[in-house]
Amino acid sequence: MGEPLHSSSRGPALLELHVRSFDPYALTATERLYAKIGRDLGRKLVFALVQGGVRGSRAA
Repeated sequence: MGEPLHSSSRGPALLELHVRSFDPYALTATERLYAKIGRDLGRKLVFALVQGGVRGSRAA
């Protein structure tokens, strides 16, 4: 398969490559959701998902 990755040698280079790949002009996940299903339905979905997470954490 290839040589095993060693975090001490490859980690910083991979992290730098990852950070450089960010596009400051890219849409956020919420903006992409709104574009796909519309703002009203998207807001309801995000609200329901957030509320579900809050409820789940309080019940624990």
